[in-house]
Amino acid sequence: MKILLIEDDQDLIVLYGRWLKAMDYEYQVCDNGFQAGMHILKQSDEHNFEMIITDLRLPGKSGEELIDFLTTLESGNDKTPILVLSGFIDEEVKKKFKKKTFIYYLEKPIDKGTLVETLENILKSEQIT
Repeated sequence: MKILLIEDDQDLIVLYGRWLKAMDYEYQVCDNGFQAGMHILKQSDEHNFEMIITDLRLPGKSGEELIDFLTTLESGNDKTPILVLSGFIDEEVKKKFKKKTFIYYLEKPIDKGTLVETLENILKSEQIT
């Protein structure tokens, strides 16, 4: 599994990276929204990422803007699952992306068990191997 982790908090990058590595997932990190958008654009032809984990509040471009951007790049049922991992998930955000079934949410702070369980559930529901 290849994951793009988009997070601007360096301590959380290290922590989440450790957890992802322990699950044998490959991951790349972007620490701002603009960099992530460029990275996604470069990878879109190859579909290198099987999942994206993003915060909502990011420098450069917000997580919401990244989700909108990714949605315009992908069509049909070929959508990369996105796990929004943020302390600022509210009903307005959920309402905005309600029709996008490939978006999942976890409210910060989280623990390793919660992340592992959530990723496993996403893999099952999206049938990613």
